[in-house]
Amino acid sequence: MRFQYRVFSNYVLRLPTHDLEKSIEIRDWIINNIPLESGKRFVVHLSACCNWAIDSKIIANNTFLGMSSKITIPKSHKNDDSDINPFSVEEKDLIIQAFRDNKFCSKYSKIKHSFYADYVELLFLTGCRPSEAIALERNKISDDFRYIYFDCAVVLTDKGLAKKAGLKTQEKRRFPVNPKLKHLLERVCEGKNTNNILFPSPQDKTYIDTDNFRKRTWKIVLDGLGIGYRKPYQTRHTFVTLALENGLDVKDVARLVGNSPEIIYKHYAGNKRDLFVPEF
Repeated sequence: MRFQYRVFSNYVLRLPTHDLEKSIEIRDWIINNIPLESGKRFVVHLSACCNWAIDSKIIANNTFLGMSSKITIPKSHKNDDSDINPFSVEEKDLIIQAFRDNKFCSKYSKIKHSFYADYVELLFLTGCRPSEAIALERNKISDDFRYIYFDCAVVLTDKGLAKKAGLKTQEKRRFPVNPKLKHLLERVCEGKNTNNILFPSPQDKTYIDTDNFRKRTWKIVLDGLGIGYRKPYQTRHTFVTLALENGLDVKDVARLVGNSPEIIYKHYAGNKRDLFVPEF
């Protein structure tokens, strides 16, 4: 939180005005001077501050209310299925083990990297989107640990992180559990009640802030391992690529990750296979 406070405090100092009645001017400056994803997040926090000020009888209305939802992020800025740079099997295993061993965790850190180890491994083992993983609750795992039911995601709203029904490209998805994943889920679900979050944030036991995780933990591990930086979303691309390389049918892979076969063919199957020229 200290890092986040420093970032947004710097943004506040740079604003052209601190007059809340000039929220449109402030929004326009943010869009033009701050990276779009960070800018949208900043507007969310400004709105949250205004809500607090209203509750504290400091101001009468929130001029930033609903503003963030109208800031659209172009597809080229998002984690989508066109920016594909998967990890190798060796890199995947090194990343998971580094999290489990706290290998690059500062001795002064209150939150150990191992706190996120199960979350990271689940991303690699399922190919789900990070927003789907952090929304998982105990009741989305079948009692016999044979299936995971993905049917919601966590999104950023004016009031912070919130769960939203439905997925990016479908309403829901059933994912079959293999032995390695079953072992992980049994460990994670132990002692959990029906609607307990499986991968909560360390501070308040709600949802993991994926932006904080990426900057403060994920990047440190990759840097320490000497692995070229890629966003956590690349765990999804890694799963798809490895599934194809191990002989899974394109249609089956598409069902597992909630994409269409056309997307798999376009972005994975055609680009990731080594070409060779046969002898005629």
